[in-house]
Amino acid sequence: LTDFDAEARQDVLLVGNISLEDIKAEEQRLREEHIRFQDQESRLHAERKDQVVRQTESAKGEVTDLARKKRKELTIKEKQLAAKRRLYHNEVQTAFRRAQSQLMYAVKTRRAEVETMFGDLVLADSQY
Repeated sequence: LTDFDAEARQDVLLVGNISLEDIKAEEQRLREEHIRFQDQESRLHAERKDQVVRQTESAKGEVTDLARKKRKELTIKEKQLAAKRRLYHNEVQTAFRRAQSQLMYAVKTRRAEVETMFGDLVLADSQY
């Protein structure tokens, strides 16, 4: 019997008298604990949501700043390219005018040489 009592103590479930008020108090405590847990979860969720909104706004700001910077750089490059084009165009026009002037000078010189050597060919042609 002593062996039985020793082994049975481990498997014994103690049933006692628990008052209805104690059960209600425990249920109330569990409900309040559950409500506190839900409130905490709700606050954490709201904090995470606010953090995501802040991060999103920050990222939008960074992207906007980057886009503005790139647009400004692009505008500067376009202006530089347009200035280079104008400079090149002016250089080409200057070179053309110079070449045209040299050609006109060469034509006048050759014409004078021809007139000196052969006379005025238009007059000579009309005479024959």
